[in-house]
Amino acid sequence: GVLDPDNFQIATNAANAIEGTAINTSGTQAGVQTAINSVPLTSAAATDIAFVPPTAGDWTVCGNIVNLPAGTTVVAAIQGWISAVSATLPTSPNGGAMTTTQSTLTTGTRQDIPVGCMRQLLAATTPVYLGQRAFFSVSTDVGYGFIWAHRMR
Repeated sequence: GVLDPDNFQIATNAANAIEGTAINTSGTQAGVQTAINSVPLTSAAATDIAFVPPTAGDWTVCGNIVNLPAGTTVVAAIQGWISAVSATLPTSPNGGAMTTTQSTLTTGTRQDIPVGCMRQLLAATTPVYLGQRAFFSVSTDVGYGFIWAHRMR
C-alpha cells in the first residue's frame, strides 16, 4: 500500500524486517515509535510479538500484551516482557517491564495485561522486542501486543 509520512514499516521479527507490516505512528522524527501485531503461540515458547527499532539515544519503552485463546483452550499462565534480546524470557523484574499471571484462567477468555515500561540506553539502532509466553492446552492461542518507545533525550 501507499505510506504517508506518519507511517513506517515494522516487522514481526528481524528476518522479515524488509517486508514489515504497515502501522500508524507519530513518526520517528518525533521521537516516538509504535508497533502492533498478532502471532500464533506455541505453548511454553518465548515468542516475539512485535518490535520497534529505536535509534541511538535514551528511550522509555512500554507495552501491553493480549492473550486470545480459542474457545476451548485452557490457559494456566501468561508472561509478557520488553527486551533487546529476541524471543528470550528475561530475569524478573527486568527493569519493571515484565508481567506474569499464573492461575487457571477461564477457558477461552481474552486477557489484556500491561507489561510495564523500562529505560533503554542505546548506542546504535537496536530492535527492542515485546515478548509473550503462554502455557496452554487443548486448542490454540494467539498473542497480540502493542509496544511503544519514546525518546527521552
